[in-house]
Amino acid sequence: MTDFLMDTSPLPLVIGAEGDAEIEQNIRMIVRTFGFEVRMDNRFADKGAYLDAPLPFAAAQRIANLTEAIETYEPRVKVISLEFSPDADAAADGKLYPVLRYAKKEGAA
Repeated sequence: MTDFLMDTSPLPLVIGAEGDAEIEQNIRMIVRTFGFEVRMDNRFADKGAYLDAPLPFAAAQRIANLTEAIETYEPRVKVISLEFSPDADAAADGKLYPVLRYAKKEGAA
């Protein structure tokens, strides 16, 4: 099984993406979607319950929520690790982008 390292910072949407590009685009959409943005599936993505919580708790809660959401809605991958990039400029603007290490499951195209 090969590990992939992925920065989840925003990229343009590619219609018709295939293979690894499709998987990474799907993960990026899951990470950037808050709960209740998807009308017919309110459990989709991150609920945002960690907002205004102390930073260590908020980071741990967000990592747990994102790991569960990625493995649920992109079943071709297994999350190995998820942490936040130490980008001071983005953090100063209130933006934290997760850096994800994942492996494709056997049989995943």
